[in-house]
Amino acid sequence: MKKRIGESIAATFMWIIFGVGAVVVLVAFPLLILRYAILGTEDARNDVKLPGKALDQLFNSFFFAGNPKETLSSHAGRWLSEAPERAPWWAHVVDRITGLFEENHVFKAIEKPFIGLPL
Repeated sequence: MKKRIGESIAATFMWIIFGVGAVVVLVAFPLLILRYAILGTEDARNDVKLPGKALDQLFNSFFFAGNPKETLSSHAGRWLSEAPERAPWWAHVVDRITGLFEENHVFKAIEKPFIGLPL
């Protein structure tokens, strides 16, 4: 009984943290992007880049069954370079979207520690 109560309290606490994180992502992150677009300073760029990479890794691990230390672009690039005929739909979508900003981004984003790992 005590264990279930403790687990329930912990789960509730985690959902509160998740809610705060969602608010930060939906409100603060767009403001940071706007700040970078207006100021263009290196500090403003870093304020966008670091949480952006963290979100990228979160989405990769949570939604696309990737390694939590790997970015979504890297994961898509590994799929498209190692098994293009079996690559999931989302890998092609990531390739198309990132290709608008940087040619062959998903292949350039493949991170060395993940080369050769099973998909």
